[in-house]
Amino acid sequence: MRKLLAALLAGFAVGAAGAHAAEESPRIPRIEAEDLNGRDIVIPADIPGERTLVFIAFEQEQQFDVDSWIEGLNLRESELPWLEFPVVTNYGFLFRVFLDNAMRGGIETEEARSHVVTLYTSQEGFRDAAGLPHGDRIYAAVIDRDGAILALQDGPYTDEKAAPLLAVLGGAAGPLPSPDESLMR
Repeated sequence: MRKLLAALLAGFAVGAAGAHAAEESPRIPRIEAEDLNGRDIVIPADIPGERTLVFIAFEQEQQFDVDSWIEGLNLRESELPWLEFPVVTNYGFLFRVFLDNAMRGGIETEEARSHVVTLYTSQEGFRDAAGLPHGDRIYAAVIDRDGAILALQDGPYTDEKAAPLLAVLGGAAGPLPSPDESLMR
């Protein structure tokens, strides 16, 4: 009986440690949102690929760094699954309507708007859950539909930063062009 009790307690301890470790793993938290076309999306479950490249920004001025990735990888002409996640503190319904309309007005095509999903939530809470220490820079990440962050870089695009993200993304998306090839298109 003691052996059975010891085995059960050991199993519980291992299970509890595993559950605790899983809770601490950086993840994109579950957030109900809309893309800029008004399509409902649950992040991360509804991302467009099994693995998706995401750009996480916290301030409007960071759009230049996000654009450097989109242009550097020629994503507007690509079949790669990708999304932009502006993370914005939720100041209520009227604020969301105003901001979504302002962003929608600055993005010309329906296709381009489908890649922008504003996450109205606590920036600090989002960064904590995702293990992103700074709000003063953007993050480029490959995530899966469970929200696991499979690869992560920060700041503006460089070929050196893109290579590991493309390698991880390629594990689900098939062969991808090298960063240098994407710049030549």
